[in-house]
Amino acid sequence: MPPPATKVRPQPEKTEAQPPEDTASPLKKLKELAEDYHLESEVEAWLVEHFSDLGLGAALIATQIEMEDCKKMDMLSIRSNGRLCVVELKRDTPEREVFAQILDYARLISGCLTADLDDLCQQSQKMSLADFFRLHFERKLPKKWPANPQLVIIAGAFDESLIQMATFLKEHHFDLKLIRYERNPADTSRPFEFHPVDISPEAFRVSEKMPACVVNLRFYESGKYQWNACRSEGWLPLPISEATLIHELQQDNPVHLLVYLDRHGYAGSGTLKSDFDLTPVSPADSEILLPVNWEFSLDFTQAVFRSQPTPPPAATDQNATSGKVVRLEPGEYDRWAFLMGQIKFRAAKATKNKK
Repeated sequence: MPPPATKVRPQPEKTEAQPPEDTASPLKKLKELAEDYHLESEVEAWLVEHFSDLGLGAALIATQIEMEDCKKMDMLSIRSNGRLCVVELKRDTPEREVFAQILDYARLISGCLTADLDDLCQQSQKMSLADFFRLHFERKLPKKWPANPQLVIIAGAFDESLIQMATFLKEHHFDLKLIRYERNPADTSRPFEFHPVDISPEAFRVSEKMPACVVNLRFYESGKYQWNACRSEGWLPLPISEATLIHELQQDNPVHLLVYLDRHGYAGSGTLKSDFDLTPVSPADSEILLPVNWEFSLDFTQAVFRSQPTPPPAATDQNATSGKVVRLEPGEYDRWAFLMGQIKFRAAKATKNKK
């Protein structure tokens, strides 16, 4: 008689050990958000009592002002000339949208009637706006004050793109200030320090010495010559008469070019190669292709718009693709330094975006 069959129990399938679920991660993120919010609240609470630390020459009217669409303005103050001042507080480095946000607040506050501002002051300060103004500035509230409020953004840090945008707004007549705050652990009586950020055009200046010979050159795109081809192939067309002038300059010092793309702005900087002659592209042409070592070049959409130096009379060849050669004087270092700083910054940003 055969032995009874042995029952084989199925073995559980082997599976790779799964790492334990990171249940702490969401909690950690919540904790970080809470800490950030707490920091922002700390800064605001400090400024409520020490608003003069910002150096704005303004008195704080109210905080967390409810606007339309459930928006809340962080702070509203008034300056000694009666001008309102909108203050937006951000933790860390704000996003670019902060400019749209504060401009929207400025639009809304500019449309407020004096009675609305007076009601706000009564609610927050328990006195009329006129009495509040007299208390802080020891004179009467002006009957008329500047229509556009000052805009102030306070944050833990500002990257270069934010500073660049702020510089653009300031150059276009927006009264804007950026202020950076940082903790001051060494002094518990003053836990925060506030530092204004330079958003003047000179903030983008480079520190190098200006080359001995810098030539400002205007480039006109045509069906024959395109800027992108000039950038990629390393040349620039110029009428023979003006190429001769540059050739003479090249005998004394290397020629550095600042190229202004017509109707767009400054789009390139480079050094003229020494090995070029004055032979036209063809007998029918009146132009020389100058060989250029481009140091930085920009797409026309990123060109730095800034007024040109006063040019000499236009070239006699009206079909010239490039022309109006202007040599920058040593006293124009600020112009050169600003433009080089802007071009370098935008070129680096474009390279970073491609990666």
